[in-house]
Amino acid sequence: LYCTQKGVEFDGLPESLTVRPGRPDAKSLLDDAARNGGHGGTMGVFACGPGPMVDSVRAAAAQHAKSGACTRFHAETFEF
Repeated sequence: LYCTQKGVEFDGLPESLTVRPGRPDAKSLLDDAARNGGHGGTMGVFACGPGPMVDSVRAAAAQHAKSGACTRFHAETFEF
């Protein structure tokens, strides 16, 4: 989970969930997931956030799919 807003506290989250500051590097995350995913099956990519961030994740997923990986993308956008 990435949180771009500074000063947000996340109490009560499961220990297995990591919250990282800033915006994710979508290409790097997808490359890592593909490398560590194991079986070469379908990768689901979900992005929720402001339009520009979702657009960057969508572009990374499309590029990943062009490499031959089966990638499914879903997005929800919002603006503050």
